Amino acid sequence: KNNGGDKMNFLDSGIEKLKKGSFKEAFSLFEEGYFANNDTECGCYLSQMCFDERITPRTQKSLMQSILLWEITSHKTSSKHKLGVAYYNFGKTQSAKQKGLELLKTARKEGYEPSYCVLGVLAYKAERYDEAVENFVHYGNLKNDASAYYCYGCSLINKDNPDFNQGKQVLDYCIKNHRSAKAAELLASLHAMDAPFDNERLFYIYTHIAADLGSKKACENI
Repeated sequence: KNNGGDKMNFLDSGIEKLKKGSFKEAFSLFEEGYFANNDTECGCYLSQMCFDERITPRTQKSLMQSILLWEITSHKTSSKHKLGVAYYNFGKTQSAKQKGLELLKTARKEGYEPSYCVLGVLAYKAERYDEAVENFVHYGNLKNDASAYYCYGCSLINKDNPDFNQGKQVLDYCIKNHRSAKAAELLASLHAMDAPFDNERLFYIYTHIAADLGSKKACENI
């Protein structure tokens, strides 16, 4: 018989197996929890295991399994987000990508923070920097996401009314905490001759930092 205790046992046991790297056992527990006991959370974990290439080799079948499970559990905000990412990244038509974008926006409207991050990155890549900043500021884990935090710093500098001071602080953080060569390169460019903060000494310092972090361009400049 199905009851709340059974559901929680399958979910918790599956998570414990997942943490220990016992993926086959975790998969079985989530599978039974979802298909036999209708535990939506188990279905969400199951879909992520199918999608995660560290657990399941990426094939068209594994991708379709993930998408199908996210479609079935799409009343959950997290599934809307992951389904949106999948449609946007793997959709072969513009309508599929548009569907992914709409799902991401719906998840954002429901307060799902990772959706703010993904939409921020998409806006940054499209050079819509003001929109990118508006999204990034709602993502609580932004500082710990090296790639997204760099995009945030770059967007602050490039938006219609640039916030150079905050942008420079963000990029300095990326250098110190994420060892970002791109952040050092950008800061160097801001201090280059005829740049907004023309300063030969700082240009030299940031160029050397970028070189130390592996930038070939910075090595050539030096």
